Parts: sequence; structure tokens; C-alpha cells
Amino acid sequence: MFCPRCGASINDSLKYCRNCGLPISQVSSYVATGGTANIAPPSAPGTHSGEYLTPKQRLVLTIMLMILSPAIFALIAESLGLHPGIASIPAVLMPVGIIWAVFHYKAVVRRREMERQYITMSPAAARTPQTPQVGAVHYPTALPPHQTNPLAEVPPGSVVEDETRKLREER
Repeated sequence: MFCPRCGASINDSLKYCRNCGLPISQVSSYVATGGTANIAPPSAPGTHSGEYLTPKQRLVLTIMLMILSPAIFALIAESLGLHPGIASIPAVLMPVGIIWAVFHYKAVVRRREMERQYITMSPAAARTPQTPQVGAVHYPTALPPHQTNPLAEVPPGSVVEDETRKLREER
């Protein structure tokens, strides 16, 4: 049997696909009933299949690891007989790691929100280009045409036309 989501080969005895996490028992019961059984709704929107932690849980664990890293490095340095000052390296890098974890969390949440909005959009709305938004300002997708050549439209009585007349008269 093959997974209907990712196409990976799976055994009939498995409850979930090992590649993408699709519940195989629901799919096999649906197929066995000839497509008349109800399929349970997908998992909670906070988690993706294949992930065991939500983004917020990952953020908290990363920050906890950053805070405990100097103590962990100090224990490792002491047990290996290294210089005890090695524990200062993660202490110096801790703020950078915490800031990175927060920015990464915000990016994941923003990406998932965009995916959720894209999924709920109608197919016609998904194909039409949207106007880019920056804050509360809306910018048009195309700018109106603008004349950039100052010599394209020479008004009558210009210097060029007057000089041409003078040269013709002198002949």
C-alpha cells in the first residue's frame, strides 16, 4: 500500500505514515467502506504532521537551553579537565541565541498564518495578484505611465523650431 498524501510505501499494519504522519487507519477504513465512512478532521492547527512540538514549545525549550548552556559547558569543562573559562563562551552567545529563537518563532508563526489564509482563499482569489501591503499603506500593483523624455513633445515656438526657421530664412 502507498500513502495517498506523500506516496511512500507503507505496511497495512501501520497506524500512521512514517514519512508524512497521515493516519493510515482512517484512510484504510474509508477505502474499505467504499468511500462512505467519514474521515476525522485533521490535527489541531498549532501542529503540523511530523512535528511533535508546537512553535511556542520549541521557543521555550530553546530559551531554556540557552539559559542553561553556561552551566552545562562548565560541567563538561570540569569533567574533562578543561579550562573553566570555557563556560563564558555560551554566556556571551546566550543573548544572540535568545534573540534568534524569538525571531525564528515569529517567522514560523507568520508563515503558518499565511499558509492558513492561502488555504482558506477561494481558488479564483488565490490566482489574482494581491496588492502588496506595508503597514497600513496600500501600494498599487502597477504604476501609471510617466513620460521621461523631455524632447518627445516639443511645444510650438520652442528654441529648436525658432532656430530652424532662422536657418531657412537665411538661405
